[in-house]
Amino acid sequence: MEKLSNRRHRTSNIHIPIIMTDSTSISDINVLSDIVSRSPPNGISVLVVGSGIGGLTAARECLRVGCSVRAFERRPHSVLTGGSFTIGSSALRSLHNYPRLQREVKQLGCQPGLMVYKLDGSVISGPLQLTDVLSSSVDRDLASNTLRLSRPKLYCAMLEHLERMGVHVEYGREVVDYFENTPAGRAGVIFSDGSRHDADIVIAADGVNGHSWKLVLGREMRAQPSGDAIFRTDFPVRHAITNPIVAEKFIGNKQADGQPMVHIYMGDIQLLAGVYKDTVEWGLVHKDDGRAQESWDRHHLLERVFELVEKHPDLCEEAKALISTAPADSIVDWRIMWRDPQPQWTSASGQVVQLGDAAHTFHPSSGNGATQAMEDAVSLVTCLSIAGKDDLAWATRVHNLLR
Repeated sequence: MEKLSNRRHRTSNIHIPIIMTDSTSISDINVLSDIVSRSPPNGISVLVVGSGIGGLTAARECLRVGCSVRAFERRPHSVLTGGSFTIGSSALRSLHNYPRLQREVKQLGCQPGLMVYKLDGSVISGPLQLTDVLSSSVDRDLASNTLRLSRPKLYCAMLEHLERMGVHVEYGREVVDYFENTPAGRAGVIFSDGSRHDADIVIAADGVNGHSWKLVLGREMRAQPSGDAIFRTDFPVRHAITNPIVAEKFIGNKQADGQPMVHIYMGDIQLLAGVYKDTVEWGLVHKDDGRAQESWDRHHLLERVFELVEKHPDLCEEAKALISTAPADSIVDWRIMWRDPQPQWTSASGQVVQLGDAAHTFHPSSGNGATQAMEDAVSLVTCLSIAGKDDLAWATRVHNLLR
């Protein structure tokens, strides 16, 4: 029987349900510790710019090793958009230090199987497990700990956990520039209102549109269009379950252990679709006609999707049925961009360091951004903890070298 804990983050009007799919109850989770142990204060002050998955992970890890932390976000409230993504075991292993959060993440995640088809619905391969498509050199136990997670639900769990530990993200604080004072061993940020804050270390986790490149590289790593875009949407399963084709093919079609399936349709366009717990999600990759944007703002784009589908009469009826169930105003047309790798992620003094997409955005279809951002955070904070306050500049450089 599914147990439903309804969460509403106080900085958002979006309702995020947390679904428990095994015998674990909400009360069972609530009695777990938020942190196994926290080191005594180490005298290191840290500013985290950006409250995405990487920024929240960095703030959490800094707290654990004894740093004092402030976190800033340019948006006026938490942003609970985005579909699902895969988090690898390399990132999830760090959660063993936070038993309650670890249990929540496990409950939120799933391990879907994979079916691959031609556009006409004929099977190319499947059902497949993650271990079926990995190199034989990959540790099977690690692969089995990979989870597919809803970004909004994971984000809420991480944000609430951080607040329980005493750090509240400061919203509406747009950072427009970074600075460093090498003789004083300090670095800081300048906000849009002209105010400043400084600290021993500044972690720039503010994504591809941040301003840390001015100090770190002195030049912007400009994005280049890949020529492709993707219509993306996610919406409650209630919108789709009344369609009998969708109910049978996508909602009811599960693995023997009850885990969901991901369905991929390959051709001149590519459709990736899945039903994860209470959410339907699909993405339709297509040639960029100049109207796509790098923005998570949702629009009334269903008619444009139908126009694209009509140009591909070989697309099977089941795929068309799934597409048609999306609410008209729920769709994003995301322009897929690529950026060259950056030669370095730290400023000259080593006291401003980039993390996640701010440091190493490549091609968004690689599907590894959230995992890498969490890995970055754990690596960076471990280096800071080992080095101590007197060698922070070396710590960030060593982190950069190791990553």
